[in-house]
Amino acid sequence: MNINRKIAGVLLTSRLRQLLVAVLSVTFGISMYVFMNSFMAGVNDQQSEIAFTSMAHKNLQRPV
Repeated sequence: MNINRKIAGVLLTSRLRQLLVAVLSVTFGISMYVFMNSFMAGVNDQQSEIAFTSMAHKNLQRPV
């Protein structure tokens, strides 16, 4: 077995709590990034749809 793998295995198993906190933190950060990116894209699409469907480009009025 490679010496680097032995060292990595010892470090990962000796600090198991620290490893779990780091893994959970990275997982939470990536999931929040994906959520916020999707949320902002959806809000942007919805705002564009609302803005362009509710405004009239021409107003026709009967002359007085």
